[in-house]
Amino acid sequence: MAVQLDTLVDLLYEASLVPERWPRALEGLAAVADAALASIFAFDGTVLRWVGTPAANALIADYKTVERTIPNERIARAMRSNRTDFLTDYDWFAPAELEQEPFYRDFLRPRGFGWVAATKIEPPTGDIIFFSAERRFSRGPVEAACIRRLNRLRPHIARAGLVAARLQFERARAMAEVLAMMGIPAAVLGGRGALLVANNLFAGFIPAVCQDRRHRLVFMDADADRLFAEVVASGSAGIASRSIAVRATEFQGAFVAHVLPLRGDARDIFISGQHILAITSVNANDRVGALILQALFDLTPAEAMVARGVAEQMSVAQIAVHLGHTTSTVRTRLKSVMNKTGTHRQAELAALLAGLHVPASSAGGQPPLLQQRLREQSRRS
Repeated sequence: MAVQLDTLVDLLYEASLVPERWPRALEGLAAVADAALASIFAFDGTVLRWVGTPAANALIADYKTVERTIPNERIARAMRSNRTDFLTDYDWFAPAELEQEPFYRDFLRPRGFGWVAATKIEPPTGDIIFFSAERRFSRGPVEAACIRRLNRLRPHIARAGLVAARLQFERARAMAEVLAMMGIPAAVLGGRGALLVANNLFAGFIPAVCQDRRHRLVFMDADADRLFAEVVASGSAGIASRSIAVRATEFQGAFVAHVLPLRGDARDIFISGQHILAITSVNANDRVGALILQALFDLTPAEAMVARGVAEQMSVAQIAVHLGHTTSTVRTRLKSVMNKTGTHRQAELAALLAGLHVPASSAGGQPPLLQQRLREQSRRS
């Protein structure tokens, strides 16, 4: 067994550098516990991420279909535990309690499982990492001898997880810096929209355009922030990406914030980063094409054609004639476009697409300072 453990230690550190190796390392962990499957869970307080052996992934996918009615009390108790070694079911439940616990009675045991060896690790990244190896119920509880072998591996598991977390964080930082070299302000966001790392270009948008608050990044433009909150609240399983229009202010021109997902596989297990936020400016001299509009604001092709008409200062009636549609159809699509761009009036949408600012109140013109800045921008263009 000593040689096998040494081989597994090497595999753990290999997986910390090459995330695709984690399933193989977990197969080795399962073998040490004489288990049928093994997995890693990472929890940042809101989002639960995991990677496992093929059998573990299948069991987890099965559980996702019933988790609303059968809560996983086992992982809840394991997360609350302060123990720093591998534990078994009887460390969290009394024998009589275990027999009546729905997660065991109604989910695990009907599927032939029900005995686990697991440990919780809390790296400096703030996540809680949970390693577990699940046995077939017919095999019986994990013995003390297996726990001792697993505890010999635990320091290596913890260090491998820490290396992976730091590596993924540096990769995220490098990604943001590469975008900076391309002239693109960018930031890496956690699963709840919290700012993890930003390049210097993005830092210039704080705090006038957005603020780095404890719960998440917040845009000062209320409509843009509403759309941004929808994206980050959906997590990696929801909206894949979104482009959000942010109106100009006296101090900042209009721009588009692109929220793009990071890879949702084993590369994300040891870091809570879920999205890249990249910013592109809107040039008032650009002719906004339908395909560009469609890509920027997640519009359908039909919505993009309506948006282009608005950008070219066409009325609803003129757009209807140009596209060969009824005015009712154009209004319906225009309403959808405004919802996706966070605007409320056609004039406001037209100004946004042109890179100009429309005051919240229809009374009065643009602020003198803004007029001056727009003239300066126009001369530079």
